[in-house]
Amino acid sequence: LGYQTILKKMYNMIEKKSYHKRMIGKKVQASLGPDQNIAGVVNKVVDEETLLIQDVDTQELFKVSIFDVRSY
Repeated sequence: LGYQTILKKMYNMIEKKSYHKRMIGKKVQASLGPDQNIAGVVNKVVDEETLLIQDVDTQELFKVSIFDVRSY
């Protein structure tokens, strides 16, 4: 990969992470498996595709893919 391509990919990752940070503190529904959904609050952005969700009932923390999260 060329230097410009690497810089562009790095910028896109930083941009996605910044966008996801706006979700911190928002209530969401997260799918942990086929029959396991939780209502939780976004606690932290781990990386450009992963969020740390805190379960509203148990206060337990889960790493969840951004693709398995829906607004609540």
